[in-house]
Amino acid sequence: MNVIAKNTQYFIDKYICHTIRLNSHREFEELASKEIFDIYIVGSDQCWRPKYNRSFLKEMYLSFIEKQKNKKRIAYAVSFGTDKWEYTDEMTKECARLAKKFDLVTVREDSGLFLCKEHLGVEAMHVLDPTMLLLKEDYIRLVGNENEAESHGNLFYYILDPSDRKLQFINDIAQKKKLIPFTILPTYQAENRTEYNVKKEIEKCVYPSVTSWLRAFMDAKMTIVDSFHGMVFSIIFNKPFWVIGNEERGMSRFTSLLKIFGLQNRLVNEHNLKDLDWERAIDWKTVNQIRNEKLQYSIKLLLDGINNKE
Repeated sequence: MNVIAKNTQYFIDKYICHTIRLNSHREFEELASKEIFDIYIVGSDQCWRPKYNRSFLKEMYLSFIEKQKNKKRIAYAVSFGTDKWEYTDEMTKECARLAKKFDLVTVREDSGLFLCKEHLGVEAMHVLDPTMLLLKEDYIRLVGNENEAESHGNLFYYILDPSDRKLQFINDIAQKKKLIPFTILPTYQAENRTEYNVKKEIEKCVYPSVTSWLRAFMDAKMTIVDSFHGMVFSIIFNKPFWVIGNEERGMSRFTSLLKIFGLQNRLVNEHNLKDLDWERAIDWKTVNQIRNEKLQYSIKLLLDGINNKE
């Protein structure tokens, strides 16, 4: 994993202030017992979804500071990833108890508003994904800091679950729009790599640098993605995009964000990719206006939660 994640770990170490890796509830408690933090913020990407976070689900509800007083607890843009309730009765009871200790709960998907109220007994507010609290220029600055080389194409496809249908769709658009398709994912991703790949072809398993991924959005004239954050950064960089829905990874993430910007028609089904209006344009002026309003609202809510003395 040190080799496979070397590029992402480089970015984390250089740009993100972080603790050592915590591998158990006891390690979380030991760090918290040092009383070096006044505020704890949890979020965002499917962190409250047991399917993806079963081992540390209670920690995502800040169970490790339960006995501490005068510690502010904030959930920012927490995500269940789906509009279905996936908790067991025991999980629900425990997490609802912990959720009620939070000073502020905000969710990333509109469906999370109902899930929080119905199953956790807390009122939540709907905010933007944290990646959208930064501007395009902030990300471009990072790319410049790393002197990232220009991409090798102008139709960026970021597909986490490849299939023949998706690849054909990408090639069809490339031909019709006279674009050069490219991606930057490793040959063998976590979803499809084998023990042999890791032992004999580990360089083909290495994830790209964060800034090469950002550069791909900068250089693209169009993007095709099946990833939530591929969709997010297409919007941030104002790139015409198509997002192929992914039922297995959670659809509410896609529909909730697209609904905010009136972009539901950019979501396509893998089994129905033939009859699309390739020339369908996006009204970026309206999208950016909505995003700015939501950004200001989300930041104010977060800062008010942090600064509130009560």
